[in-house]
Amino acid sequence: MNESPIVELRRYTLHPGQRDTLIELFEREFVESQEALGMR
Repeated sequence: MNESPIVELRRYTLHPGQRDTLIELFEREFVESQEALGMR
């Protein structure tokens, strides 16, 4: 499989006091599933 040079950048606006919630959600829903597919 070829490596793709494409990088996706996103910007999120947080509500006060919700940073930790976003980090937990991101790690659980995005990072773990992408790592399971071999993405880094």
